[in-house]
Order: sequence, then structure tokens, then C-alpha cells
Amino acid sequence: MERSGQSGRDQLAGQLRTTIVPTIGSHMLDIAGILLSRATEVEYACAMQACLPRIDEELGVHDALARTVPPSYDEYRHFFNRVLTPGIPGSLPPVESLFEDWGGHRAGLQHGQGFYLGRSAQHVQEVCDSLEIEVPEAYKAVPDHLLLLLELNEFLCDHAPADQAHLFAEEHFGWLSDYLDALGARMENEDDEALASAASFYCNFVDLVRRVVLDEWGENDVREVAQSA
Repeated sequence: MERSGQSGRDQLAGQLRTTIVPTIGSHMLDIAGILLSRATEVEYACAMQACLPRIDEELGVHDALARTVPPSYDEYRHFFNRVLTPGIPGSLPPVESLFEDWGGHRAGLQHGQGFYLGRSAQHVQEVCDSLEIEVPEAYKAVPDHLLLLLELNEFLCDHAPADQAHLFAEEHFGWLSDYLDALGARMENEDDEALASAASFYCNFVDLVRRVVLDEWGENDVREVAQSA
């Protein structure tokens, strides 16, 4: 996302957090940028080596993901191409509209349906327009892609009133539970071990994002939030 010639990530860099809105932090956002896009091998290696081990410290949470051995670049690219790329049979791209409630039922791809540019996409576009943030050309058809949702969420955490940031998170991240269920069903009978391993890593990451953004923690989770004043 771009605003006034400056990237949303650049605007976020160096900002002190002054609200209590749950935020995924810069390292998690860096990892999201790698896992949810066609990163190079060097970019992938740097993110896994430099960012992954530091998410516990950044988030104030003890989570197994930080101590997980990530899949190799080739394994993850294989998973990305097979599962996260739109248009591939059996793919499940992380786009909110595909799991939006259409006509009173969940119409995710797990039901053989799903539509781009649904109400969630239209709302995200309206929010971006109001903030004078330009959606990148590659995401014009999917403004409610998980990567853009995360970047916009971080921007709102830094620049919007806390209640507005909370509302955006509640409205645009609840679908991740259905998305994880769909991924689990998709991989249930998968014979490709490398694909299944990469999928497990990806699902653990998405679930951690869901818990952080929605501030939902189970009895076995330990989180000590430390915000900058």
C-alpha cells in the first residue's frame, strides 16, 4: 500500500505504539510479506533466520513457531504454487472475500464456491480511499488479501483511534478460523510430505496471526504484552 509516495511499511517504521490494540509487529509483518508473496530465496532465508527467532521477544508471547524449523525455500515455493496461487485447482489463496458470508452461509472455497471483490474487499477499498492509501496494482482484484489486511491493520494501530483499529480487526480477521479449517481439510489426505510440512508451518503462522490480531489466547498460551508509551 502506498500513500503520498511513501510505502505503508516505511510509514510504520520507527513509530512508537501508543494504543493497546493488538499488533503483530515488524518481524511478523516481514515474515508475512515473505510467506504471502513470491519472495526470492535470499529474502526467504533472511526472514527465517533474522525474523522468525525474534517474534517471541517482539510479541511478548511464548509460541512454538519461533522455535520451529521452517521448510526449505524449495518446499515452501512448492506449497505456495500449489496451494496459495489463485486459479490452481484445489488452491486456497488467503483472500477474505472467498470466505465471506454470502446469503446467510459461509461460501468459502471448501464449499466449491467463493467470490472475489465481495463486501469485505469493497470495505477495505473504502478505508484505503479515505486514508488516501493506494492499493498496489497487483492487488487491485484482491484488496482483502491477508497481506494487505495485515499492513492496513498495522497502519491503523499506529495512526487511528484504538476503537477504530479494534473494529477493523474484528471485521476483517474473523474469517481466518474458517480459512484454517479449509486448509486442514485440503491437506488431510495429502500424500506429498514436503507439501504437508510446509502447509503445517504456514497454518501455524496464520493461527498465530489470528490470535495476536484478535487477541484470543488459550489457557496454554503465555503472553505478556509490552507496549511503547
